[in-house]
Amino acid sequence: MAEVSTARVLNELKISRSTLSFLIKAHGIQVPISETGRYQWDDDSFSAIKNITAEKQDIAATLVEEKKHKTTLINNRRYLGNKYKLLEFIKSIVSSECKSINTVADVFAGTGAVASAFLDKKVIANDTLYSNYICHVAWFSSQKYDYDKVFSIIERYNNLTITENNYVSENFGNTYFSLDDCSKIGFIREDIETRHNSGDINLRERAILLT
Repeated sequence: MAEVSTARVLNELKISRSTLSFLIKAHGIQVPISETGRYQWDDDSFSAIKNITAEKQDIAATLVEEKKHKTTLINNRRYLGNKYKLLEFIKSIVSSECKSINTVADVFAGTGAVASAFLDKKVIANDTLYSNYICHVAWFSSQKYDYDKVFSIIERYNNLTITENNYVSENFGNTYFSLDDCSKIGFIREDIETRHNSGDINLRERAILLT
């Protein structure tokens, strides 16, 4: 078999990129790497992944189906000092010591876990870390957002195969993420900004997509 791209392997095996990465790592498949850091599939590596995929077809299909509808919760972010497990204690103290309050200010909000426990109040969430601010806009902003539009965009992003280089792939490829993953991340990051700048998505929709 002539050398083929990862995109062709994904199309022929009808699996997602995340499932492919999982199978490669879980089964120790040796896939040759090109000088540019991309997978360079040959007969042996392609046959290996094809055989494993056939055996795991039902499992892979389940993983893909679950991934299509997977959502994240505010407490899913790993963050030092996250107080999610203390929320019941915090709420009990507020209830006993702060009667008839209408506003809650979470001044070092971090992930926003504490603020999320008081959504029946007016919430002020503050943090100097920009990534936390974006998450606060996503969860706490009063701005309306189009659920179907956001869901459709995320579905499109999940099904993308991007091989073109961009800022993220050129600067971070094959470091924490693979080169292909960085190409996809870079494309998505730029696409979100393009959509927001053109008025296709509003500030909260942008924040939800970034989060």
